[in-house]
Amino acid sequence: MHSEDSLTHKPVNSRRKLARVLIIKGVCDLLFVVMLVLISAYTMVGAKVDGNFEVIGIDNKRAIVGRIKRHAGEAGIEVHAYVNNQFAGHTAVRCDSDEMVNVNHACEFQITLPEFTRGQYEARVFAAPIGAGDIKPLMRLLDAPRIFVVEGIAE
Repeated sequence: MHSEDSLTHKPVNSRRKLARVLIIKGVCDLLFVVMLVLISAYTMVGAKVDGNFEVIGIDNKRAIVGRIKRHAGEAGIEVHAYVNNQFAGHTAVRCDSDEMVNVNHACEFQITLPEFTRGQYEARVFAAPIGAGDIKPLMRLLDAPRIFVVEGIAE
């Protein structure tokens, strides 16, 4: 004999089945939303940005110079520099003219950094293709971080 709910006169087992179905549906809905978020994030990342950079300069006056490989169809590349996790400068690299592109199909860029006090610093450069419209791709780390030391400051 099945137990019945006194208010609805329906078996308790049907309520359990309904609860399971609703829980499974909720989990499926959640997985679907997560999948949409991951696909959206992946498309915002855009094409891989290949290149390298160096920190150059003397005393407390430094600049970041580098090269970024150009991919077909890119309007340009946005480059941001960070020193010790603080924004230090940016530039938009456009490979419109042939003199900006070297033999490896890479566009050159330079970012002048603010003056530094004595100490050790870590520079990171992030880059992303310039997107069309309002969708801006996520910035990606360009090459490995560079450590540089400012030892003395010219008077």
